[in-house]
Amino acid sequence: MGYAEKGGGFYVGENADLKITACEITHCIADQWGGGVDVNGGSLSVRSSLFLNNRTTQTVGKGGGAISAYTDYDIDITNSAFSNNNQYSEDGIGGGAIYIENKESSSLQFTTINHCTFHNNDDSKGTAGAICTNVFGVRLSLVNSIFSGEQSKQLNVLGASEISSLGGNVCSTDSRIELSLSGRVDSYYLLDHPTDLTETDPLLGELTGFGYGTRAYIPMPDSPAIGRAVVTDSKVDVDQLGVFRGESNTSGSIEFGSKGRLLINEIHYDNKPGDDQFVEIYNPVSYTHLTLPTSDLV
Repeated sequence: MGYAEKGGGFYVGENADLKITACEITHCIADQWGGGVDVNGGSLSVRSSLFLNNRTTQTVGKGGGAISAYTDYDIDITNSAFSNNNQYSEDGIGGGAIYIENKESSSLQFTTINHCTFHNNDDSKGTAGAICTNVFGVRLSLVNSIFSGEQSKQLNVLGASEISSLGGNVCSTDSRIELSLSGRVDSYYLLDHPTDLTETDPLLGELTGFGYGTRAYIPMPDSPAIGRAVVTDSKVDVDQLGVFRGESNTSGSIEFGSKGRLLINEIHYDNKPGDDQFVEIYNPVSYTHLTLPTSDLV
């Protein structure tokens, strides 16, 4: 819980780099940009985290209920959940959960969102409940993610920015946007990969805590997100809780039904000649038996 004019939880300034791993950022408020995190000229990496109930203010809010970024550095968000975040101003720009704007239109800004879950985020402006991009040069890639909520538009692009799908996404709306070119208005679908599924309820369970890791949304047994994920060059080996993927190829931040989990118990390093150096790992008894190739441990 935090409050600031920009970045209610964290502010990332010029050339700074913020890495967020296995954190819950909740109930943070920013006047204008980034209820949870505001990136102004820096870079951001988010893994295995939850952004919950963050917002901008109703009076002067601009963009990004959870995260706002004004930068030309790369942004990577993986295995994370965004829920009930709000761009709260009707006079704002947009992005109930995330707003990305390129700082220098002469350069490219790359953002990747991989195996994430967006649920019930809201944009009072009506631009985009989940993600809004802005300014030429933004190249946002979506893969194996879930977008769920009552807002009619979950994704949107402004100012010649781009959102592209690498597949495996599930969205409760149709992902259609309208763009005007030379006086003619055409419709485009942002989630246009053959493996994407739109206008479909992803059937998520309640936000659940597990006694370890961050709280998360587990898909119901009949969720269309199960078996939907595709394998890409940016393959993710574990889910939001650190559980191995591959059991059910589930889109979103949680792998349905997987029971494979390894924990590091001890790291022993000694620079004296002849002394053993090792990493001790163990598999909790509540999880399935694992057989790992030696190459996976090198």
